[in-house]
Amino acid sequence: MRKILFALVLVTLIGSCKSDDDFIFEIPYGPLDFTVPAGLSVLNFHQFTIPFDATSILDLASQGASYNEIVPNTAFIESLTNNDHLGFAQDISIRICSEDFDNPNCGTEIFWKNPTEFDESTPAGLWPNENDISAYLEAEDVILKVKFSQLRSTTTQELNLFLRLNFVAR
Repeated sequence: MRKILFALVLVTLIGSCKSDDDFIFEIPYGPLDFTVPAGLSVLNFHQFTIPFDATSILDLASQGASYNEIVPNTAFIESLTNNDHLGFAQDISIRICSEDFDNPNCGTEIFWKNPTEFDESTPAGLWPNENDISAYLEAEDVILKVKFSQLRSTTTQELNLFLRLNFVAR
């Protein structure tokens, strides 16, 4: 009886294992340029809106095999000159919005990082949320919002940054 029970538990455990790395194809997007002005106040959060061409992602996705969901995979915010310091921000968040654009918490957070390293010149490797964004991609108007909050210091110079995203279709 114990052997049968052990075998059933083992089969259940093996059957329920699914790798999170299973994906059909990757969808790169970007770079998207945006500018952070000098003199950001540490008392407020600062949000930058970036237009997002969702149809290009859907076009790329429709050329591949069928998929069930499109989820965030990797995101990089980098300096155009590779010299701009991004350590002023304690918390970085990227949201995708298809409505209520004036709301600072519209849509769904797709990437984030908290805390960033103080001396980090590039927060390479924002952490993805496992949210399916397919419904957002099918909307007519879609934007991205890059939000810097809990600032450690005031920005001393204008920062010319770009955002590169990568999504996975599963």
